[in-house]
Amino acid sequence: MGVSRGAIWAGVGAAAIALAVLLAVAGLSIDMSHAIRPMALVLLGVAGALARPRARSVREARLAELAECWGLLTLISTMGALASYGVARFTTGETDAALAAMDHAIGFDWVAAYRFFAARPLLARTSEYIYLSIFVTPVAVLAGLTLSGRADRARGFIAAFGLALAVSVTIFYFWPARAALTYHLGNGYPYLPANGISHIAAIAQLRAGTLQVIDLALLSGLITFPSFHAVAAILFIWAAWPLRWLRWPCLALNLAMLAVTPVQGTHYLIDVIGGIALALTVIGLLHLRLPRLWAGRLSIAPLPRPAFD
Repeated sequence: MGVSRGAIWAGVGAAAIALAVLLAVAGLSIDMSHAIRPMALVLLGVAGALARPRARSVREARLAELAECWGLLTLISTMGALASYGVARFTTGETDAALAAMDHAIGFDWVAAYRFFAARPLLARTSEYIYLSIFVTPVAVLAGLTLSGRADRARGFIAAFGLALAVSVTIFYFWPARAALTYHLGNGYPYLPANGISHIAAIAQLRAGTLQVIDLALLSGLITFPSFHAVAAILFIWAAWPLRWLRWPCLALNLAMLAVTPVQGTHYLIDVIGGIALALTVIGLLHLRLPRLWAGRLSIAPLPRPAFD
């Protein structure tokens, strides 16, 4: 199951045009003066894409693929965050009551979970690091896949990530929400989880039209449902699974991330369930993308064996 380099770049190009139109209609512009790191990574990705055909060895080719994949992931992530700002400009109301009702229906007590973490400072701090591992795990996943000769799998992961992000942003328009923290506790909370609540003010300013210039260095995650941390956790586990040395650590870390996301991400549990469902759906769609009907069975061509695991 591979996704071609050309298909990904074409998709990114189309998404960039759509994003430009969205931001223009929303009356938003971008301040890139503090965006040295993401811009450098994107340029590194472009350089990797250009360098790969000229690589003189397998090692050089794989390093170029790593640079390209990391640049692509950075670009897609940044574009998705910007798109959520454009969409937020046109949202109205909040769906917190409906999301909280779904949590209640499945028997999840968010306040009890919050108090459990808040009463245990060491657990709270540890869970913050687990929650923030979303920024570190893709480095290991992309490096492990590209350097072991599984660039096709890496591109499949990037395609799944981008598609899931696009769907999440679309759902956000219909299901905007504030946060489980403020819905359940108002302003009287003794412990502020890792995600914080800055996104609430950002959404309010976007709706009011008072936020017109987006500083890339200050981007916040605006989407409550579905939880993209949950999406990412499933995609990380799936992408890393072929690598024996990374499979189990990635599984353990991301199951832990799923467990702490309701509190540290100020998410409703239904947000996490929705994120898991979205990730599994996207993975399924990618696996069905190039099916082969042979001998009456639907099968998927296996990935090539890497040089090492």
